[in-house]
Amino acid sequence: MRKFILAGFLYGSLLPAQSGKLAVPPMAMHTYSTSPLSAKNDKLHYFDNHGGARIVRLRDSAVIADPAPYPEVHWDNVDDDLVYVIGGQTSSKPAIQTFRPSKQKYSTYIDYKGRFTSITTGATTDLTYDNWEAFVAPAEHTVCAVDLAAKKTYCIDFNAPDPINHMGPTKGSEVDFVAVTPRDSKSGLHYLLMFAGPAMAVFSVDEAAGQLRWIVRPEGVVPWMGSGKGNNDGNCDPGESCLTTPHGDILVGADGQVYFEMQVNIEVHSKAHDACESGQGLLRLNAGAKMTTPENAFGVTGGGMKYVGPDFKCGGGDVWSGQHTGCARWGGHCVVSFDTPMPKTETNTPRKEELWLIGVDNTGAVTYTKAGVTSTAFVNSGANAGDNYWSTSRAALSMDGSLIIYDSDQGTHGAKHAIYSLPSNLPPVQRP
Repeated sequence: MRKFILAGFLYGSLLPAQSGKLAVPPMAMHTYSTSPLSAKNDKLHYFDNHGGARIVRLRDSAVIADPAPYPEVHWDNVDDDLVYVIGGQTSSKPAIQTFRPSKQKYSTYIDYKGRFTSITTGATTDLTYDNWEAFVAPAEHTVCAVDLAAKKTYCIDFNAPDPINHMGPTKGSEVDFVAVTPRDSKSGLHYLLMFAGPAMAVFSVDEAAGQLRWIVRPEGVVPWMGSGKGNNDGNCDPGESCLTTPHGDILVGADGQVYFEMQVNIEVHSKAHDACESGQGLLRLNAGAKMTTPENAFGVTGGGMKYVGPDFKCGGGDVWSGQHTGCARWGGHCVVSFDTPMPKTETNTPRKEELWLIGVDNTGAVTYTKAGVTSTAFVNSGANAGDNYWSTSRAALSMDGSLIIYDSDQGTHGAKHAIYSLPSNLPPVQRP
C-alpha cells in the first residue's frame, strides 16, 4: 500500500461563504453525485484527476485502500467492507465485481464474458436500497437491470423496433449514463432510465418474462421551455423537445414511490399565466407518459411532475447556475448543489454556490430548504477552464441522508481541490 499523507480535519466555517468540515484535501474529488460514503458513514471513496482512487476513514482521513477502484464504487447496503464495481476503468472485464477495501481483493460476482464486450454505468448513479444495479453494454446497444441478490439480469436491445420508440436508433456512444430504481410502492415495478440522445428512455423490469419493457421517451410538455412545437402527448417524436441527459438522480419518496429529480425550465404565456423561470421538478416514474406533465402548476393538472420554484427568473437579471442532484439511497431527500459562473457585479445571483435539500413527505408535499453554501472560484476561460467541472460541488448525500459530501476548489494547506462534509440536519433514514 502506498503511503499517502492527508491533512487533518478542520471544523466550522473554513472559508468566507463556505460551511462544512474539510474531509480530504489533496487533489480530491468524490464520485459523481452517488453515495461516496459507506453504509455506516465511516468510509469515503474519492478519486483524483490523475486516474487514482482511494478509500479513507472519514473521521481521521486514514487510508484504507490505495489504490481503490476508479472512478467509482457502489457500497453495499450493510457490509462496510464491500463494494460493487461495474466495468469501469479499473478493469476491462465485462463483469460485475466485488472489492474488499481491507484486503485489496477483487472477485468476479457476475461474468458477462461472451455476452457483452464491455459494460458501464456511466459513473453517475448508485445501487438501490433493495440491491439492484443498472449498466449499458454500448457495443451490443443493450441496457440491463440486475437483481444483485438473485444474480438475475434483465435486458433489452434499445435499438430493436418498438411502438414506444419513435426516435429511431441510439448509438452506444450516445448513452451518457443509466440508473435503476428500487421497487416502486404503487406500481410494484423497478424502472431503468437510460440518459442518451436523441432522447432519454424509461423502461420497466418485467421479472416474469425476464426482460425490460419500454415505457416512454419523455417529451418536455407544456409548460416546459421548447414545448410549443410538440404534440404534448408525453412521448417524444422527431422535432419535439425531448429529455436527453439531464443532471438528476433517483428520489424515493416517504411513501415509497420513486421520482427522478431534475432542474426544469418553464415558459408559458397565456391570459391566466405568464412565467419564464427555472425550478425543481420531481418526475413520478409510475406516471409513464404523464411523468413530464405537471401535477398542478401554471394551469396544468393531472400529470406526474411536482414542480417547485422559481430558483431563477428569465430576462437577464438573474445569473442562472448549473445544477447537480444527489439523493439519499435509502430515501427521503436529495441535495441540490448550485454552481454559479463568476457573475458581473451588477447582476443578481440567486442560489449562488448554495446547497438545498428537497424531499417528498408522506402526504406527497414537496419540502425545499437551504442547507448550506460552498465556495468555488469557477474559472470561466483560459488555460485552466478545464478545471471548471472539477471545481464544482456536485454534492451527494449519505445513504441515510444525514451527511452532505461536496467538493470545492478552495481547500486549505495549498490543496487545489478538497472534499467537505456537512451535517444535513435531517433525521437519519433507516434502510427500507
